[in-house]
Amino acid sequence: FIKMATPQPTATAAPSSAEPSVPPSHHKSVVLFYKYFLPSSPVLSSDETTSDDDRDDTSCDAATLFRTHSAHYLPLLVDHQRSLCKSLNMRGRILLSGEGVNGTLSAPNEIVMKRYMDAMASFDLVAELGPPPSLLLGDIDRLDRGTSSDDGLFTNIDWKLSTVDPALSSRVLSPFPDLKITSVKEIVSTGGSV
Repeated sequence: FIKMATPQPTATAAPSSAEPSVPPSHHKSVVLFYKYFLPSSPVLSSDETTSDDDRDDTSCDAATLFRTHSAHYLPLLVDHQRSLCKSLNMRGRILLSGEGVNGTLSAPNEIVMKRYMDAMASFDLVAELGPPPSLLLGDIDRLDRGTSSDDGLFTNIDWKLSTVDPALSSRVLSPFPDLKITSVKEIVSTGGSV
């Protein structure tokens, strides 16, 4: 173990009761989550050979758009997640692929974890990362922008929340040493058997 210097107390304002004061290296809240991005509508692509008159007027949901254009979106989403997690002082692992997301993260407290979960639930793929360059101009209007609570890329995630055992919290600084967000082929490895 590396012995860390204990910071000397300084005169500061009393912490707000809405957000408990936790040393930046102590993480008390943990979440495990995953979601497969299953398309629920037609794929939109610039390679389509049908004219605008031949297309039906169904919309394209965020999962379909992401899966269809994952080569464009994956690096942007990795950067977005890294920025979000760093801004919240989170640690852990997130795997992203065209098929979905799988992550295990820790945060200083449950309030910070809730902020992360809320940011995920309100994430708008096109508004935050832009449309893919190959998307036909007319198709942008057909996008389902996640206006309903079930349409966004990260809605309906299976969240499993936990807290660090108080008996361990004084001995364990964080369940994870750092933050790693990676683009992978599969969010759950099958060893190529599927």
